[in-house]
Amino acid sequence: MFKGLFGKPHDAPLVGGQSLSKSADTDDIYRYPINQEVEAYWQALKQDDALPKRNDLDPRGMRNALTQAFVLNVDGRGARFRIAGSKIADIYQGDLRGVAVTDLISPAKREMITELIVEICQMPAKAQVDLEITDPNGTPIIAQMILLPMTDANGQASQVLGCLDFTSLPAQNSRCVLEPVGTIVRPQSERKHQIIRRMKDKRLQLVSELAHDEIQLKPTAESFSRSKPKLTLVVS
Repeated sequence: MFKGLFGKPHDAPLVGGQSLSKSADTDDIYRYPINQEVEAYWQALKQDDALPKRNDLDPRGMRNALTQAFVLNVDGRGARFRIAGSKIADIYQGDLRGVAVTDLISPAKREMITELIVEICQMPAKAQVDLEITDPNGTPIIAQMILLPMTDANGQASQVLGCLDFTSLPAQNSRCVLEPVGTIVRPQSERKHQIIRRMKDKRLQLVSELAHDEIQLKPTAESFSRSKPKLTLVVS
């Protein structure tokens, strides 16, 4: 299933078990190793700092992450699952194909996540979303979602490779809601390690942001032609 939707098999770089992305925080390497494998593979697919092509994805390149990885179709209205791993489907308790990614998110934060995904495709940039999950048993779980833009067959940044990594797995056969408690947006270039914007705590208040002249917004698809103000503050 993954092979058909990720694109035809080819000799893609295999990064499982090798050194991880240099841009990762050391703590996250140990806490979220599955996310680190996916981001390292995404970085390995890039050519001359250009975004990877979705058709170049090969499941063998992130074989340890397939149950927690996903691909989104993105347009100006939001993002929907093209494919999702089995552990993510278990959280939703259903087939996620065609479902809005925000259906997994707490209602108060859905608009913020939609704007974040559309924005990283426009920049382009990559994003990290820190999450809290409380399963029906009342067990708190810490998780992290990464969002990595890719281009479609027309060269437009309308796809996102993502992964949801947990410190522990939610209870089986239980639908869970993801509560964003922080976000970090970084330049997509591996050579640029500065943070574009950091937001934290349950209200997702703005913590820091680069000056506007340090960020060049580059809309990459006609579907993004609708003017949208830059995300500078999100309130609960």
